[in-house]
Amino acid sequence: MDFDHNRLKLLYVEDNEQARRSTQIILEEYFNHILVAVDGEDGFNKFKNNNKTKKIEKYESLVRLI
Repeated sequence: MDFDHNRLKLLYVEDNEQARRSTQIILEEYFNHILVAVDGEDGFNKFKNNNKTKKIEKYESLVRLI
């Protein structure tokens, strides 16, 4: 799948500080716009505050289940 990842805004949610910092460094190599949240509530609030259209037309998600 080809897409321009520089046009995407990525919201990354991770409660483990060490994992969050390490992964953020890697993600910054691929994405220009990254929002980082420390837990689900923070992530939801950042999503609401940064969703300019106030509707979800298309979204991609990557979920890691532990």
